[in-house]
Amino acid sequence: MHLNLPYVEPPRGHEIELRTICALIHIGDPMDIRIQQAMLRLNRECFAYIDHRIIFDLVQGLFSKQHVFDLIEVMTIAAPDQHRVISLAMQDQYCSTANLEYDVAKLLDYRQWRIQLRILVDTVNLSMEYRLPEEALESMSLQLQALSKSQGNSASSIVRSYHQIADEFLSEENADNSDFSVEIPGLPRVPNRALITIAGRSGHGKTFFALYLMDKIIDAQPGKQTLYFNLEMHERVMLERHARLLGVQGSSRREVVSNGIIKLLPKQVSLISEPMITIDQIETESRLASLRQPIAVIVVDYLGLVGSKTKYDRKDLQQGDISKRLAALSIELDCDVICLIQVNREFKTRPVGDRCPLTTDAAESMGSVHSSSWWIGIDRPDQDDNSGDYQHLFQVRCRKNRGDAGNFELNLKFQNGMFHKWTQPFSVKRESKPSGF
Repeated sequence: MHLNLPYVEPPRGHEIELRTICALIHIGDPMDIRIQQAMLRLNRECFAYIDHRIIFDLVQGLFSKQHVFDLIEVMTIAAPDQHRVISLAMQDQYCSTANLEYDVAKLLDYRQWRIQLRILVDTVNLSMEYRLPEEALESMSLQLQALSKSQGNSASSIVRSYHQIADEFLSEENADNSDFSVEIPGLPRVPNRALITIAGRSGHGKTFFALYLMDKIIDAQPGKQTLYFNLEMHERVMLERHARLLGVQGSSRREVVSNGIIKLLPKQVSLISEPMITIDQIETESRLASLRQPIAVIVVDYLGLVGSKTKYDRKDLQQGDISKRLAALSIELDCDVICLIQVNREFKTRPVGDRCPLTTDAAESMGSVHSSSWWIGIDRPDQDDNSGDYQHLFQVRCRKNRGDAGNFELNLKFQNGMFHKWTQPFSVKRESKPSGF
């Protein structure tokens, strides 16, 4: 037998509730813009005290019918035992309309506080009901998802005017954060709050390029953390690869990691190495991490290994839904999400040097094309040609770009786990047809 953790009621904002009621009744006009803005955001759950909630219900009922709700009207329809509370609210110390917008925002904060405290208490108590740890952990995961989602579940309206958006935008210190520059030769400005898909064949360097782009985004977004969902490689391999990418040398993995730790730690990267992780777990882990520190970039390596609790008739429907959720997560957490996909179709029909995947090659992963701001194909021609003409060439071809820059092409030199600018000329090798054809 166990004892439940008691629910602790946070401070309720008694005076703020009274001031808000007073301001609403003092204005009393359903056509007043201040009233309309307040009533759009408030609901009865914003009032913790039952008497205040009842009075708000009266005001809200009159407002919904577009009736005046001044003091006389409210006192007329209120029950006798509510008159004392209404009279208290209309006293001089509460009777002001100047702080209505501020008080409404505070009531929303108090309501959110109560909701989240209840979820936290329920999380602990529900987990104690299970006998098996895996059942308790699953319950806690679901409850923490609810906590994370409640962050954006405020009563504030999703409708925002041009005036609100422009005022917020122009008050920011930076002129624009919709995209930013990274130090990759020839790469245009990277879109922020975007899904970036990297497509390539197995063993052609998707992970290396994802690490490269991730590292440059980290440098461009100081003070933020990064999450790497590593679904198929040993975490020590990932650590070594990142270190080599930074130019760290060593005769063994241990030596590389030991030499590179001083460069790796400031990057603030966390690896989540969980084979067949679900999109639900990715969302939960990312949201919880974002509560601790803002996120610069999330990497999912790779899409085909991400599971889902939802059952789908076809693999492409599952991957399409996962891609949509990753794109939504990038907007929600104000970060980039880099997603890797494996593409093997049709490459043999194209000449060496021109085998970067096309969007049409992504049969099961077509949903990633629709949801991505950038959809990039990568290729290493030297994997298909032994002549030495393409030695160390790493090709990057953007096949979809929602930005103004349009599709772009990069040629990089990839050697010993590091990327450099490509400076040598090369040409696409087309197979010559036998004579008579």
